[in-house]
Amino acid sequence: MNTHSLTSPATTVLGLDRRAPARLYRFVVDRFLLLPLGAAIAMVWANTDGESYFRMAHAWAWPVNEIGMAFFLALIAQEVFEAVMPGGALHVWRHRVLPLAGAAGGFAGAALTYGAYVSLAHEMPLAQAWPVACAVDLAAAYYVLRLVYPRRSTPVAFLLVLAVVTDAVAMAVVTLTSPHFTFQPYGSLLLLAALALAAGLRRMNVRSFWPYWLGCGPLSWLAMYWMGIHPALSLVPIAVIALFLWGAKRLGAFDAL
Repeated sequence: MNTHSLTSPATTVLGLDRRAPARLYRFVVDRFLLLPLGAAIAMVWANTDGESYFRMAHAWAWPVNEIGMAFFLALIAQEVFEAVMPGGALHVWRHRVLPLAGAAGGFAGAALTYGAYVSLAHEMPLAQAWPVACAVDLAAAYYVLRLVYPRRSTPVAFLLVLAVVTDAVAMAVVTLTSPHFTFQPYGSLLLLAALALAAGLRRMNVRSFWPYWLGCGPLSWLAMYWMGIHPALSLVPIAVIALFLWGAKRLGAFDAL
C-alpha cells in the first residue's frame, strides 16, 4: 500500500508527460486551431521577411491549391451529404429550402451590388469578375462555425449548404466562360471510369477510404485537369458516389485521417 502511494504520483506525472504531445495535438485539431495559427505565422513571416515568404508561397501554391484543396472539398462534400441523409440536420426537405433561398438571395445581391459599384466607379473592365464577388470563403466560415458548434449541428449544415451552392454556381460560371475549358470526350470517359471504380470498390464492401483516394482520386484529378476544370474538385464526385452508395450508413471517410 505504501509503495503504491509513493510511486503513483511519479507514474501519474510521467504518464501525463508522455500523453502531453498527443493531447496537445488533439486539442489543436479538435478546435481547428491550425488555420489561425497558420494565418498568424504567415502574417508575421510576410511582414518580416517578405521575399522568402513569397518564394515559399509560390513554390507551394500548386500542391496546396491543386491537391490539398481537393481533400478539403471532399471533406465538405461529406459534411453536406451527411446533413441531408436520414437523421441529418437537413434531412427534411423544408429544412433545405432556407439555405437554398439564402444562397440564391446572397448570390443575386452580391452580383447586383458588384455590378452597381463597377458601373458607378466607371471600372467596366472589371465587370466580368462578378462571380468572384459572389463566392463565399468556405474555409474561413467552416472553421469559425466548427469552432463554435459541434460537427453535425444545424448552423454548420446550413452554412455549408448555402456556401457550397453559392460557390458551385460561381465556379460553374467561371469554368464555362473560361477559354481553358474544353469538352474532352476522353476526359469524360476517364471521369466515368473513376466513378465506376468507386462503385466497384463499394460493391466489394471496401470500407477503408484509402483505396478510393489512391485509386479513383488520380483518375478523377486527371480527367478534370484534362477538361480544364479545377482539379480541386476531383475528390468531390468520388466522395459523393461512395457516400451515396453507403445509404444511411455513415462512411466516416475523414475519421481516420
